[in-house]
Amino acid sequence: MAAIVAICRKLTRTPQWRIAQHQYLLLRAVSTYSSNSSFRIASFSSAFRRTGLVHSEILSYVPNFVSSNRLSTQTISETFDVNQAFAPLEKGLIDLVRQVSELESEADAMASLEESSFDLNHESLYSLIWKLRDEWRLAFMAFKWGEKRGCDDQKACDLMIWVLGNHQKFNIAWCLIRDMFHVSRDTRKAMFLMMDRYAAANDTSQAIRTFDIMDKFKHIPDEEAFQGLLYALCRHGHIEKA
Repeated sequence: MAAIVAICRKLTRTPQWRIAQHQYLLLRAVSTYSSNSSFRIASFSSAFRRTGLVHSEILSYVPNFVSSNRLSTQTISETFDVNQAFAPLEKGLIDLVRQVSELESEADAMASLEESSFDLNHESLYSLIWKLRDEWRLAFMAFKWGEKRGCDDQKACDLMIWVLGNHQKFNIAWCLIRDMFHVSRDTRKAMFLMMDRYAAANDTSQAIRTFDIMDKFKHIPDEEAFQGLLYALCRHGHIEKA
């Protein structure tokens, strides 16, 4: 009996098992929607092509499916969003970052920031990155400064990944995620943010790949993660891909 249990446990960890589980979940979502809307699964595709089933209808349904599977819509939304509670910044701090960014090298810029009299802490770093979110190079410079000051906490890392994703600087974002992983920081929210930012950039294949490689960062691509992937795809209009 113990041997059978061990074999079953191994089977549930295989990619084939995960694929079957995810297909079941998606079929369950579609079939539930179909029955609730007096549609049959067989007519789902044709109904979609006739635009009888508009994107907004499906998108409004997906959070309900998610919430019926142990996650609320608010919980899923928070997974993809960043905290927007900010501390006030010292006057002149943003101007300083802009000024030093014009120096010849990053080393010179960092030296100038380090020599400044500004007091950078966890709260002010987060606020500074947010204020510079439309200028990713400046935001990343501020983040690197925060690293030197030892105030690059989990919140700041997640926000920086979100900013980089907004500007489609995914390679840099992945480098940051690897750095987080190597110092034993939690990268699960970062993975959700990457799925969402890829979907927002219409790169659905990379959004799905992010889900597929979660185990490389010691995260199980479980039901919660799969529901998150579906939600990310649907919220950005990739209904058919989901």
